[in-house]
Order: sequence, then structure tokens, then C-alpha cells
Amino acid sequence: MVRSAGGPKSDEARRLIAEAACDLVADAGMDHLSMRRVASRLGVTTGYITHYYSGKNDLLEAALLTALAELAPPGGGWSTNLEEWTEAAVSILPNTGGSPRFWRVLTVFQAASLSSAPLSEVLNNYARSTLDNLSAHLADHFARTSDVEPTQEELDGLARALFAFTAGLGTTTVTTPGVLSADQVRALVRSGVEGLIAEFLRRRAGA
Repeated sequence: MVRSAGGPKSDEARRLIAEAACDLVADAGMDHLSMRRVASRLGVTTGYITHYYSGKNDLLEAALLTALAELAPPGGGWSTNLEEWTEAAVSILPNTGGSPRFWRVLTVFQAASLSSAPLSEVLNNYARSTLDNLSAHLADHFARTSDVEPTQEELDGLARALFAFTAGLGTTTVTTPGVLSADQVRALVRSGVEGLIAEFLRRRAGA
């Protein structure tokens, strides 16, 4: 429990508050989140919460950033090649070891971002970083495995397709539990990555 005196340092307190906000969103959606409920969950006063967060919107952004951080692969850090990225994509999905709670939170925030510029910007920044990383992996992959030299535009387009495919699997498995087994999800990610790359090469060869 967070304490108002003699407790964690500022960064740790902010992290615990943001995690509590994530819990509330995961439990009952965006409308359930309030400073009062976060304070109640942590056993502190609302004044303690407002000491670290200026208002609900500030707290929502922190909660979203916390959710995105929790979706990072075990061990943290960026992957260094396409094979690593594929394994990381498998590991963070809800029924293959990832956190269903944070996929629920992410799904709620994705819907809310349609009418919230700050939340949309957080998601867009996350996507841009992920896509830049993935595009670099694809460039390396083609350099090692084929004579094809895709343009940056082609690499970016393929990265977006892979990102959308794996993110869609995460949303599907958390919103419709049981529709796919863990083994099916693993197979879909790996075959999806291979299939999208193979389809790109076929189209490139026929151009």
C-alpha cells in the first residue's frame, strides 16, 4: 500500500498510482476510473494522488504508458532481429504468457483514443517506435536471406502489416477468450510473419 509519509520515492509512488489506475480500467473500463477510486484502492487520500497527478487526464496518460510498458517482452529492451521480434510478439500475447489485464486496458484505451488527442499521441508514439524497430529488422532480414532490396517505403508498409496482424491477435484473444489456444496463437504469429514476407516477395517478383 502506498503511504503518504515515509513511503516510496516519487517515481515509485507515481508508478504504483498508475498501476492502480490500470487495475481499475481493466476491472470496469474507463468510466470507472476516478481520483477517489484510485485513492481508495491504495488506502491514501485524494490529495496524495493529486500531489503526483494534476487530474484524471494526466492519470489516464500515465496508466496507458504503464500498460504499454507491461506489454514489453520479458527482460525489456528492443529486439535485435526479426526472429527475436517474432518470439517477443508470441510471448506478450494474452494466452501465451503475456498479461490479459494489460491487453484489456490497451483495448479500452484504443477505443478512447478516437476522441482523445493526448491518448492518441501516446499510442502513436508507441507505434512509431515499434515500427521503426521492426522496419530495421526487416531490412536486415532481406539483406541476409534474399537478393531483394526493398525501399524504405516498402519496409515501412510491411512493418505496418506485421504490427497490425499481431496487435489484432492480441485484441482478439483478450476480447474473445478461448477462441484460440496458446499453440494456435504461436502458430499464427509465426506463419503470419512468414506468410506476409512471402507474399511481399511474390508481389515484388511479379512487379
